[in-house]
Amino acid sequence: MLRYIKLREIFLAITTYIKQALANIRGNFLRSFLTLLGVLVGTAAVVALLTGSELATQSALSQFKKLGVDLIGVSFSSMSTANNHDNNSSSLQYIKQFTSPNIISLTPYTLHYSPIIFRNDKSDISILGTTQNLKNMMRYKIKMGRYISDLDKSAFYCVLGFDLAKRLANKPSNLIGEQIRINGFYFTIIGILDKADTNLFLLADSNQSVMIPLSTSLQLYKNATINHIIFRVNPNNKIKDIESEIEKYFQAVFTDIALSFRSPETIIENMEHQSHIFKLLLGFIGCISLLVGGIGVMNIMLVSVTERRREIGIRMAVGARKKDILYLFLAEAAILTLIGGIAGIFLGETIAFLTAKLSHWEFNIVWAPIFIGFVVSFYTFF
Repeated sequence: MLRYIKLREIFLAITTYIKQALANIRGNFLRSFLTLLGVLVGTAAVVALLTGSELATQSALSQFKKLGVDLIGVSFSSMSTANNHDNNSSSLQYIKQFTSPNIISLTPYTLHYSPIIFRNDKSDISILGTTQNLKNMMRYKIKMGRYISDLDKSAFYCVLGFDLAKRLANKPSNLIGEQIRINGFYFTIIGILDKADTNLFLLADSNQSVMIPLSTSLQLYKNATINHIIFRVNPNNKIKDIESEIEKYFQAVFTDIALSFRSPETIIENMEHQSHIFKLLLGFIGCISLLVGGIGVMNIMLVSVTERRREIGIRMAVGARKKDILYLFLAEAAILTLIGGIAGIFLGETIAFLTAKLSHWEFNIVWAPIFIGFVVSFYTFF
């Protein structure tokens, strides 16, 4: 019974402190608003930055997974064959001869950077020497015209990326049949790609590239070699085992060769690691602004004590104790930081939502930044 009475007294005391604190906050609305504004902005910064970072990471991973997690990109440092047939035709033959139950398909490609000239426009562009299989590998869609065909062989045809075509002409459809100059040779434009998703397996931005037949690219540049291959593999097997199998075959066929792999596991791991570092940095910046807001609350409450000396004196004259005055000011600070934290969460989520819509990201509520923002904002009270 005594315990119940004691708990009831504590509850009534807390309720009284809260009522008096709310009355004081309403009586000094402008000062109270400016006090919680620092906490509001700091919390909003933490929530918006961390949520935006998480949404950006999720968007990048979703675009990456659209290509499929069954791709492996391989780059070679050299392609000298063991039997001294170091020409490109023999290299291509060895590549095509590679078979494995773990490999569904493969496509080699070359990559060069070269100036292109179209009318009076000259710019340096990545030139991809490809086969028709690359279209299926990268899930390209044709905006107009057609893609490179294996029947084109060494023909001087080319396909333009979406952004490149848009930059060269206001109406990309007018480009079909036109000619551009690449490394001194004229190529006929036979197709334009639709906007392609970002991918990390191909070492070039497809939207800003020119694609030509693989055989043509090997004739177009001096010392051109096939130094990149993309594999579509069986996802049921371990990627590391498939990489070891690929490496064993090519090291047996080619001399002095070094392979570098771009596998789904490695790419996802790197993306998540970079995202983690980025979120720590953003969280640190947001917490600094929140700390500044907390210092603002402390300063305003200190000024409030000075301004309200008469009120404090009257309260103590009618029987208030020092701890009652302390609890009253603590209640005001707690309420201000609580309101600022909640308002900051809503503001931060609104900013993150608008950022996601403008950036064409899929928006969903990320609870970790909300929890962190609220805890840190309330921590400024202490």
